[in-house]
Amino acid sequence: MEDDTICPVCLKRYSQTGEHIPRLLNPCNCTVCEQCLEKLIVNGNVVCPVDRQVNPAPHGVKTFNQNKYLLPRIPRKSGDCPVHDDMSAVLFCKEPDCNKAICQLCVTEGHVNHKVVNHLEELEELKASLKQKVDGLKDTLNMQAARAENVKRHVEEDMRNTVQVPSKRCSASLSRFSEC
Repeated sequence: MEDDTICPVCLKRYSQTGEHIPRLLNPCNCTVCEQCLEKLIVNGNVVCPVDRQVNPAPHGVKTFNQNKYLLPRIPRKSGDCPVHDDMSAVLFCKEPDCNKAICQLCVTEGHVNHKVVNHLEELEELKASLKQKVDGLKDTLNMQAARAENVKRHVEEDMRNTVQVPSKRCSASLSRFSEC
């Protein structure tokens, strides 16, 4: 069975972002990656490398829609840069509007003058913050459990006292009655 998540021209796996986004040619309905299509445009047309049909591309490769059927089936490797497919996201942009993992190339393109740290450093900070929050929740839970235990003890004591008071009254009444 043929893997339809691989471009038939460059034989690279399609990606959800970057240069290898699968584009659906129109009218032939074949799929080719964006990077290969860029190389195939001649005089505003793309001759399909699969079936040789001519596909008009008056506005470049963006003329062709992304193949929405393939996109969800494209595997993503953990650590991939969301912008540059061949780069690993080893950095983390701490700008409030960004707050995401990025690669070294991203720093020079869209994150100039942003506070960028090593992704492992950010991971350790997040772990420490999460641990602190979990510890705080544990403390709160322990305090609530102690309060619940205290309430339970008071309720049980009140129940015993409530049962004992009528018992004592009954005993006193019975002793008076027996004196008669």
